[in-house]
Amino acid sequence: MEQFKGVLQKRLLGMGTYAAGLVLLAVMSFMRPNAGKTEQISAFMTGMNAGLFAVMAIVLVVSAVRYLAALKDEDKCKALYIYENDERRLHIKAKMGGEALQWVLLALASATVIAEFFSQTVFFTLLGVLLFTAAVKAVFMIVYNKQLS
Repeated sequence: MEQFKGVLQKRLLGMGTYAAGLVLLAVMSFMRPNAGKTEQISAFMTGMNAGLFAVMAIVLVVSAVRYLAALKDEDKCKALYIYENDERRLHIKAKMGGEALQWVLLALASATVIAEFFSQTVFFTLLGVLLFTAAVKAVFMIVYNKQLS
C-alpha cells in the first residue's frame, strides 16, 4: 500500500504542475489578444478556452481531493487501489487505448488552449479533433461497458 501512496503523491505533483501551466495559459489568454480574425471569433475562442480551462480545473480538483482523501485514510486508499486494479475496468481501458488516449486528450486540450495565441484555423482544427477524440472515447466506454456487463 505504501507503493500505491507513492504513486498517488507523484500523480498529485504532476497534476499540480499541469494546473500551474493551465493557470499561466489562462492568464495569458485573457491578457493577450488572440488570433481571431473578427471580434466574434475572438470572443468565441476566448470563451471556449475559458470553458476548457474550467472543465480541466474541475477534473484536476476532484481528482486531487480524491487522492488526498486516500492518502489520509487507509480504507479510502485501499478502496481506490481496488478500483484502479479492477480487472474488468483495466480490460475496458486497454481496449480503449489505455493511458495513451488519456494523454492524447490532455495534450489536445493544452494545444487547443495554446493555439488561441497563434492561429484561428489551428485553434478550430484542434478543437474539432479534441471533441471528436472525446466523443470516440465516450462511445467506446459505453459500448465496452455494455459488452462486458
